[in-house]
Amino acid sequence: MTPPATIGGPKVRRPVALALSIALWVGLGVGGTLLYVTHRGSAAPKGPASVAASPGFSHVYPPDPVPFERPAVALTSPVVPASQRLHRGLTIHSLTALARATPTGTVVAEGSGTWRLTRPVELPATTSLSLRGPLRLELAPGAFLIAEHGAAIRLQQLTVVGVDRAGRPQAHPTPGRGFITARSGAVLQLRADRLIDLGHLGDQTYGVTADGASSAFLVAGCTIRGSFFGVYLARLSGGTVSGNHVLDSVIYGIDPHTSDSHLRIVDNVVTGSGVHGIVLADQVTNSVVSGNVVTRSRDHGIVIITSSNDNVIRGNTVAATFDGIVVKDSSGNQIVGNSVGPVARFGIRISGASTGNQVLHNVVHHALLGMYLYDGATGNAVTANRFAANYENVRVRRDAPGNTVTPTPPRSEL
Repeated sequence: MTPPATIGGPKVRRPVALALSIALWVGLGVGGTLLYVTHRGSAAPKGPASVAASPGFSHVYPPDPVPFERPAVALTSPVVPASQRLHRGLTIHSLTALARATPTGTVVAEGSGTWRLTRPVELPATTSLSLRGPLRLELAPGAFLIAEHGAAIRLQQLTVVGVDRAGRPQAHPTPGRGFITARSGAVLQLRADRLIDLGHLGDQTYGVTADGASSAFLVAGCTIRGSFFGVYLARLSGGTVSGNHVLDSVIYGIDPHTSDSHLRIVDNVVTGSGVHGIVLADQVTNSVVSGNVVTRSRDHGIVIITSSNDNVIRGNTVAATFDGIVVKDSSGNQIVGNSVGPVARFGIRISGASTGNQVLHNVVHHALLGMYLYDGATGNAVTANRFAANYENVRVRRDAPGNTVTPTPPRSEL
């Protein structure tokens, strides 16, 4: 067995300098992207992690194509007028019953199993809305569903669509586009639904949101297309996002954010996200991201950032993204058995205050740089991974001491 290479201190291994003096064009077939890789003396824009080139490999990396984080929002939660709040204790099993329980004109029958919600509706404590399709529920501008304080929304086999005032699908996330939210201990369960063109930029208005909701939260077997975020979770302890197709989200596909724990994000297909596919951000801990397929994110595939510790990222496939799996300022995560590639820049990268992460038995292929540890990452173990058709396999920068790589792959800088 090849002994581990421990990076740190004065002994830094480098490969024999390559006798190349011309620019290399490396086509990786990622969404038609052609990567421009330069060697010393070549001109190219420097990305945020770029440093001067060393013998053998260029360290000039292309920058992220879009901002890494979404735009900031004002923390103003949606407010429903008192007239649009249902009475406590109601149990509603049809849209006809919902129409009767709300002011006239709030829920309008459009014919052929189609209904339109024209104003917001809030479910208070002990109120339940359980609907089973096939049904189509259109959310007009300014209309949305919110469950509060132990209320419940359960939808199965519904098509829920954000529409404009003429009833046409609202493909752009303009202010007021409809959404569904559960908060403050409420239950939200969506099974085999189609959720189309929901959400916009605002607090708890992203599309499907659970903020402080019940651990019984479930989104399973749904198709979610064109939402601002596909699924957004905050302050949730327990919950499952399983077997969904999350397509063409404006910003993120699946986004646990802010003090979540014990989540299961498994067996989803997340494709075409405008920024990242799956994001664990701001103290998301002890959760499992497993068996997902993440493709065609405009920026990165799976991102673990800001004290998102002790998670398992296992058996996922990430392809046709800019970077594959990103760990920043997060520790104790297991990144195991994933397939990453082709990607445009880095397959797996770890940076910042990240320690104790285990990166093992992954396959990384067709990347500019397969794995990259830099900017303070320390005490991480890169073990028994496989590399194929990367321009460079592993790079551990001098400012990331104390990491181990075993075995040492060729075409690496440790």
